Amino acid sequence: YMQLKIELISNNIEYLTESIFDSNQYTGTIREDSLPGTIVTTLGLKNKNPMVEFFILNGDHMNQFSISNDGKVYTRLIVDLTINPSNSLSRNQIVLDIIAVSNNKYKSFAKLKINIIKESGNILESSYNQRPICTTQNFIK
Repeated sequence: YMQLKIELISNNIEYLTESIFDSNQYTGTIREDSLPGTIVTTLGLKNKNPMVEFFILNGDHMNQFSISNDGKVYTRLIVDLTINPSNSLSRNQIVLDIIAVSNNKYKSFAKLKINIIKESGNILESSYNQRPICTTQNFIK
């Protein structure tokens, strides 16, 4: 039987600010009815570090976007500004605050402005929402 005593000295992790991104501002453009998995843009890095993790800090209130380990920003859902337009600068743009963390001690911040192109004035008229009309059903046994 052994007794172990652990004392927590600090729970604050100090990050060193190092420029991980090759720019502090990025832009991307997608159509409003883009399918999930559509690439918006790729975030550039100064060094190819396999230990970089990306996080969206602010601006993605509907959880519509995600960032892969290689810096590709992609859609998780069909982007629809009519559902929650409060997170956009205008009705056609979303701004995301992004952080990159490297080796759990270096951090860097960037902004991503995503321009949303509407196919038409009415989302219901977009190509994604036009579903085929099936008049005959065939079943094979």
